[in-house]
Amino acid sequence: MQATKQLSELLPEDFTVTKLNREPFVFLEGPVWDKKRQKLFFTDPLDQTVIRMDGPGDFQVILRDSGYANGMCLSQGGNLVICKMDTGSINEVDPETGCIVGTIAAGYRGRPFHATNDVICDGRGGYYITDPFFTYGPRTQDTEATYYRAPSGEILRVASDSKKPNGLALSPDEKYLYIDDTGSAGVWRYEVKSDGTLQNGVVFCRLCPPENAESLPEVKRFGEADGM
Repeated sequence: MQATKQLSELLPEDFTVTKLNREPFVFLEGPVWDKKRQKLFFTDPLDQTVIRMDGPGDFQVILRDSGYANGMCLSQGGNLVICKMDTGSINEVDPETGCIVGTIAAGYRGRPFHATNDVICDGRGGYYITDPFFTYGPRTQDTEATYYRAPSGEILRVASDSKKPNGLALSPDEKYLYIDDTGSAGVWRYEVKSDGTLQNGVVFCRLCPPENAESLPEVKRFGEADGM
């Protein structure tokens, strides 16, 4: 693997990349590291599976017919929280058994989400959720937006500046929320208010093709922000 100039500044000169799987995965998303269990979880939306890596080369499918599960995070209680793109719901999954044990959010103002893409849990026990429209079904919301599921259970629409909100990240102090916009190659940054709502959104950065893009044939498209 060849690193870009920017990535080379962060990695040692002798870094290596090791392929860990022999299985022919289709399209991988939503990696989550479970520090307590020392296990990696990820999804394969096109194969409709949620997978647990118990060790190098040791993969277990814990959930089949996952509803095209995409982004994931961990709940404060240690369960997986998955975005189901078929129904748009956010479900809680037991990481050992793969059983769905609850629904965190299913829609906004009585209508289902489009096809939720990413989810992240904050220190209050609330969840930020991105809901772009990538599917071929009918539009169920009047815009593509980011939502906040408050600890009380209330669903709030907190941002709708992005054309296609995708990946999410909170700053370590949780003062800022970052949202990838696949539709504009930009990353938005918002100030997080005490109630979890957002304010003063700005385009924090825009993604550009790396200098050696021509030498990276495995990359099909540049400038489309995704996960963080």
